[in-house]
Amino acid sequence: MKTSYALVPLSRPVWGGLAAVIVFSLWCWAGGLDITVTQWCMAHLTGTWQHVFSLLSTSGQGGSQTLFALAVALLISLSHHRSLKQFGADALFFPLAVFAIWFRFFGWKTLNTAWNHLQKAPQAARIWVMSVPVFLLVGLMAYPLKVIFGRPRPKMLAGHDLYAPQLFEWTAKLHAYPSGHTITTFALLAVLWPLYKKPWQRALMLVIASIVALARVGIGSHWLGDVLAGMVLGFAGAWILMLKYRKKMLKEML
Repeated sequence: MKTSYALVPLSRPVWGGLAAVIVFSLWCWAGGLDITVTQWCMAHLTGTWQHVFSLLSTSGQGGSQTLFALAVALLISLSHHRSLKQFGADALFFPLAVFAIWFRFFGWKTLNTAWNHLQKAPQAARIWVMSVPVFLLVGLMAYPLKVIFGRPRPKMLAGHDLYAPQLFEWTAKLHAYPSGHTITTFALLAVLWPLYKKPWQRALMLVIASIVALARVGIGSHWLGDVLAGMVLGFAGAWILMLKYRKKMLKEML
């Protein structure tokens, strides 16, 4: 059964709220709240907590999210009573479809076999596969901000007494703002938001995404402000990207 997947422009109040979060993230940096939060985490979240946050942080990596999204798509396909032959084809063509979708963002009609196969899959499976190129592309688009801001990561404060921005830096240790893990996580959330409409589903997705993002603060890889900015940029970036391509590409898929 086909489910509706409605994309609408974000309202002005929503944009205002997102802008307010960005401003607050910068205030956390300038006002020193980031230091207070990080010092509390380092003092209280030790031992087992660090192992838990490290595992959660790993789940926010683009590679982990890609494997997870494809696995869910395959499970959805299997649950729709597709034959083992069809399921085997899904396992082959779904990963190729990620690249097919990526190319179509730029107007290149390649990997048509994978594209055509994906169109025959259950809608929910198509959306999960579609999420991969979306969150990866949003993550790449946000990368220049890391270079521009050149924000030192928390460990640089203790080791090198660095907290102020080091503008236009290419060193990974100076790429704290915004959090890339958080951007891809909330970009994935944005793709799934129109698919899962029940309040408890959206609440659960939001809680999980937030925990994965805040785990970056817990292990000392990011400041709170980095994560807050990543939440906004990831969700808004994916939403804008999907709105831009909904007539050109998404209509074919959904």
